[in-house]
Parts: sequence; structure tokens; C-alpha cells
Amino acid sequence: MGTLNVANVITDRITPTGGVPSSGGGGIIQIVEASTTSRIATSSSTYQATNLSCTITPKFSTSKIYITLGGDGNNNGNAYNMLLTYYRDIGGGGYSNIAPNGPSDTSNVNNNYGLCNIYGSGSRIHVPVAMPFLDSPATTSAVTYKVYIRSSNGTVEFPVNNGYQAGRMFLMEYSA
Repeated sequence: MGTLNVANVITDRITPTGGVPSSGGGGIIQIVEASTTSRIATSSSTYQATNLSCTITPKFSTSKIYITLGGDGNNNGNAYNMLLTYYRDIGGGGYSNIAPNGPSDTSNVNNNYGLCNIYGSGSRIHVPVAMPFLDSPATTSAVTYKVYIRSSNGTVEFPVNNGYQAGRMFLMEYSA
């Protein structure tokens, strides 16, 4: 029996030593990131694109993409709602909202409650935003995720301090 020289082994798929669980979720294949310090403000009741997007090209159509977001949002007024979501574009086919409607939400996809809501019942609030999401794009074409925001009443902002703190997005491809 020969000896395997692990220094020369190359792989593009990582599987946990115990195998991939039936619910999916193997190892991380790749990570990409993007950031912006350029603020977008909107008072629109339909989702508007921000300046934060990130693109990943999955190695396998069975992979899952874990999306994380860091930054800060500003609801800008007493009892204003700032709603955030991700829109996805696969291979240049156009952006669409990936947030599912909640069980009580009868709005169309451009007016749903998204994946995050910033709300201050008695004041304007400027708060950190975290919006984890696990997506299954089922493709090996380039996939771009973009943060979109909307308001229910008044002007909202993301990221808040134009030219200072950045909004950051990380995309991680997981083997499934």
C-alpha cells in the first residue's frame, strides 16, 4: 500500500467526516464579501435597491448560499417602519425578492415585510442590522444578492452614516 501525500491533495468539495446530514449543510466551499459606505435614503413603500450587492458563482447546483449582513439602519422617525430584504439575480435574469410572505402577509412580493423590520414606537432609532438567510439558488451561474429597503411611512436609510460606517455582506457557499 502506498502513502498518500496530503500536501498535494486538492478538493473543491468539503464533506464533514461524519458525512453530510440529511438536512443538508456540509462544509464551506467559498466565501465572498462586499461593502459600501454609500447611503441610500427612500420614502418609497415598495422596495428600492441600496448600493450593497455581492456576487458568488456556486461550484455546484446543489450548494446552499448562506447570506449575512452587517451594518446600521435608521427608521428616521417616531413609529416609522424600515423593512429590509434581499433580492436575487441569477445569471443576469433580473432581480426578485427572496423573502417569503409571512402567514398573515397578503401583500405582493414588492410590499411584503421582508426579512428585517426596524421600528421604534416612540422615537427615531439608528440600530445595527443583522439579516442571516440560507438560500438554495440551484445553479452554477453567477448569483448576485442585493439589499433592498422600503418604508411604511417616512424616509429610511441604509447604511446610516454616509461615507463612514460600511454596510457589509458575506456570501458563503455550503456543500449540501
